[in-house]
Amino acid sequence: MKEIERKYLIKKMPSLEGVSSANIKQGFIIANDKGLLRVRTLSSENKKVGFITVKEKGLLVRNEYEMEIPYEVAESFLWGCKNLIDKTRFYIDNLETIIELDVFNGNLKGLVVAEIEMTDENQKINIPNWFGAEVTENANYTNLKLAFNGIPK
Repeated sequence: MKEIERKYLIKKMPSLEGVSSANIKQGFIIANDKGLLRVRTLSSENKKVGFITVKEKGLLVRNEYEMEIPYEVAESFLWGCKNLIDKTRFYIDNLETIIELDVFNGNLKGLVVAEIEMTDENQKINIPNWFGAEVTENANYTNLKLAFNGIPK
């Protein structure tokens, strides 16, 4: 499956009142010049689930294959991962798309990034006025680079 997403820094936090959210923890099992193998747990008010994901190399567009796995299995994979990502994801309605607003915790505390998934790379999207600079093509803002290198300077 193709993943097509744009990524933005945030210049002003929007109101998050009534917005659904989930806590995400993720680690990287394999990362090389072809892509990565990631494990993730997602826990919200009403569910706990795990995912194992293969993402091929790319920024705006790349192949992604994801499979749901039991939460406990994903947690056990995370025990072996170094440089974990811990973030709270908020799901904000944005006309015909959903903004995934990631507020990072731990050593990435202070970083807030918004992602908008698209159906094709030419899709017109509504850019809210609280968005800052687009960082889609900046590899330093991929979760992999953030996990190992920290917040870009």
